[in-house]
Amino acid sequence: MQSVFIYFVITKLTVLAR
Repeated sequence: MQSVFIYFVITKLTVLAR
């Protein structure tokens, strides 16, 4: 499940980056 958490964090960072 850790992979899912990492993916979620990356997605959130991407949204914030925009």
